[in-house]
Amino acid sequence: MIIELTPIEAWADFWKWMRQPEQAAEWAGLTRAEKQYLYKAEIHAKAGRLGFERIHALLTKYAPARYEFRTAVILHT
Repeated sequence: MIIELTPIEAWADFWKWMRQPEQAAEWAGLTRAEKQYLYKAEIHAKAGRLGFERIHALLTKYAPARYEFRTAVILHT
């Protein structure tokens, strides 16, 4: 199934997915610094300061098979 999300919606989905019990092994495999960086990203997301580039980098690094980024230009005439 394909679901289109905004970047911030994708981050919210990633954060929820990553913290599920099924992902416990993957979460445990992260270094302390990586976990802290992800927690900081969540804090920035809640404050409205998590941008596209950072979301793209994080999701591409930690869940490349789960998320695909596409760019679209729409012309309204």
